[in-house]
Amino acid sequence: MKIFVFSDIHGNSNVLKDLLIAWDNIKPDRIIFLGDIYGYYYGQKEICEFFRLHNVTCLLGNHDYMALRLFDGQLLLDDILRKYGKGYNNIFKESED
Repeated sequence: MKIFVFSDIHGNSNVLKDLLIAWDNIKPDRIIFLGDIYGYYYGQKEICEFFRLHNVTCLLGNHDYMALRLFDGQLLLDDILRKYGKGYNNIFKESED
């Protein structure tokens, strides 16, 4: 069984095309993402849709956990933006993901 494991995409949807190329070459039986869809770039929604389409199993990363805590009001957006940059700015627009 071939398993493709990767992590830390941090909203960088520019890498999705490269992932497809790698998957086509490797032909894995299972794809597992070890966390951190959220973070420094703005493509989280596109990444979530891409992962659903390709049946990627996802684990929760520390940045994903912070995103959930933002949704729940346990963290302040301004504090996260100061520490990690503007990649979290669209987080409430994408809350259904």
